[in-house]
Amino acid sequence: MLRVREGDAASFALLLERHRAPVIRFLYRMVQNQAVAEELAQEAFLRVYRARARYEPTARFTTWLFRIATHLALNSLRDRRSGKHHESLDEEAGETPSRQLADRGRPSSRSCSTGPGWTKCAARLPRCRTSNAPPC
Repeated sequence: MLRVREGDAASFALLLERHRAPVIRFLYRMVQNQAVAEELAQEAFLRVYRARARYEPTARFTTWLFRIATHLALNSLRDRRSGKHHESLDEEAGETPSRQLADRGRPSSRSCSTGPGWTKCAARLPRCRTSNAPPC
């Protein structure tokens, strides 16, 4: 790590090669998701690289690396529990999403009829052909 701190890119590649798999396994045991573990490992190594100039060898490099990984995993778990996690866009076709979001591109009829300025909103809605037709 001292050579990485001095700017040796080859040394960082060696650190990455040596510690990537153990960090991913460690993170997987915490988050129980391979893709999330790999993403967190990538973030851990990115943080190591960004903080390379501030690295002080008061403890072993692996202690520092795994402390960073631990904090990232705990943050990820906390965010997932509180609903801040990202939902997958790769859901199976036919599965219903667990949550649906309103289309912000066009106001809903409900917000038009009850919100302030509803006449302006209603004027933007498409015109129905007959008065007995369902709402547009």
